Amino acid sequence: QVVCFSAMLQVVSVLATISCGCAAAPVKVNTIPHECAADNLPYQVITVEDRYDLYSGDWTSGTPTIHWSLKKADHPKLTAINGCGISPKDNMAYCIANISGKPFLSRVDKNGAAIVARTPDDLSAWSASFDEAGVFWANLDATIWKF
Repeated sequence: QVVCFSAMLQVVSVLATISCGCAAAPVKVNTIPHECAADNLPYQVITVEDRYDLYSGDWTSGTPTIHWSLKKADHPKLTAINGCGISPKDNMAYCIANISGKPFLSRVDKNGAAIVARTPDDLSAWSASFDEAGVFWANLDATIWKF
């Protein structure tokens, strides 16, 4: 399920300021907060053949743990997920998700993606993270964006 938040966010890049929002009508979203580990493990969304998995890695052993999987067949409009971070404000996973061929800042969990804001066209997210204030930073094609 792909839905859109009613709130508008401003996307600020090093080069330009763009107001982004959703074209679709707002819909109530039931994304689930992520249970962050007390030891602050690193998380990554990995694309597997038929799904997207949220992994964490153990600093000492390197052993990965899968927290949830999102089946591609259940979400055919969701074509890529990358550049994810877990917000310190609400413990939600936020990613740059390609939906119907367009990139969006989205809340992502095992149930799908909820669109938060539109990002510039034709940009791929290589990495992303939140700072302590809850600001989402993403590396989109070698330019750092602040959401």
